[in-house]
Amino acid sequence: MNKNILNKLYIIILLFNCLLYFFALFITDLGTNIKELEFTYILILPCLTIFCISLQENDEQKRKKYIKLYLIAYIFILLGFVFSNNRMTEAISMNITKREYNLIPFKSIYELLSSSLGLKFGLYNIIGNFLMLSPLALLLPLINKKFNKLKNFLLLIVPLIIMVEILQYFSQYGSLDIDDFILNITGAIFFYFIFNRTKIKKLINYIFYKFTIKKNISTIFSFVFLITSLIASTFLLTNIYINHTNKSLSFENMKCLDNKETFIGVYGNYEYYSMCNYGKQKIKIGNTDYTLQEAIETVGLGDELQNNLQIYKKELITNIVVIKENNYKELIYKDQYQENYLYNIKDITFKYKDRNYHLKNAIDEEIINIGNIFSLTEPNEINQEEDYGLLTGKFFNIITCSENYNNTSYSYIIPLDFKNYKSLCQN
Repeated sequence: MNKNILNKLYIIILLFNCLLYFFALFITDLGTNIKELEFTYILILPCLTIFCISLQENDEQKRKKYIKLYLIAYIFILLGFVFSNNRMTEAISMNITKREYNLIPFKSIYELLSSSLGLKFGLYNIIGNFLMLSPLALLLPLINKKFNKLKNFLLLIVPLIIMVEILQYFSQYGSLDIDDFILNITGAIFFYFIFNRTKIKKLINYIFYKFTIKKNISTIFSFVFLITSLIASTFLLTNIYINHTNKSLSFENMKCLDNKETFIGVYGNYEYYSMCNYGKQKIKIGNTDYTLQEAIETVGLGDELQNNLQIYKKELITNIVVIKENNYKELIYKDQYQENYLYNIKDITFKYKDRNYHLKNAIDEEIINIGNIFSLTEPNEINQEEDYGLLTGKFFNIITCSENYNNTSYSYIIPLDFKNYKSLCQN
């Protein structure tokens, strides 16, 4: 096949995979439960293919054209990391308006390192932000020599970071955070000096501009990466197709191990039980296998599944009594992420596992958690002008004041007849 035709084919495959990557992360719901890093293979493989064929070129200008393709792939990866479905804030997923920002240096870094989600979670985010722009420190000076000057490099990088932070704030995909800016710019400058002010620069220029291998060897490697890339693309396309078309539920293989009432798990304000013990057997929902507990915690259990597998649920919090008192406000739960108050409510009493409790005491003694209280309500109203989100329930409502959001959310449990949300959120 003609060399030019082959080269164009490789470029078309890369651009197609860029669109596929974008589609997987932004259009489908695949991007809601898979880390963005797990999708990058779809762009790395065609880039390796193009790199192999570039090693046949002796002309520096022709090689620069290939480097520009790596830049395109990187831009798509950057967009994926910053704005994918997986980056939606908790507020968006709960249909509550919430714009997050932090203008206090090192506050978010400290909170990530001390996060209840663990050190691994904190380091993943900190290191990710530090490395985020490192490819630009490599690619930009290779594409244009003017970026060999730190001033020119920063004139591009700084506005880029600011623009991304502002877009995250207004789109609510992530947050506007001074610590992200600090980590991004520090990482970019660090790698700029590594790539352009050390002996590594000569090695980089040699690899990207001078290094060549025999044509037959280059062809073999590029072909291997091409086939691997096509297999990966086919796999992802198949996954997307199945995810969108196959929402079937299959539990025919579930066998009753013994006729014994079995506790399955807790979701929201309910405990789930089955009249039969199914052990660790799995049901298939769409293209994914779940244990009954996993199904409850991730996708929920529909009527068909509950009826056929003899599953029933028990309400955890029952016999709720709301005792109102005007102009009363009490903090009932606080951590580094949220503060929750009773407002115009003196107390909430309820029965939990056949015992009577006061709400604050039950939370303090860790008998229940604040999530159980929220699960008694559901999203109802969003008012962006007055900056609140309303959760409504049978016994009380919950108002979340988004204008107060920084890294801490403020929520108020209020009587059903309370209507002056704007004044509450301005307190």
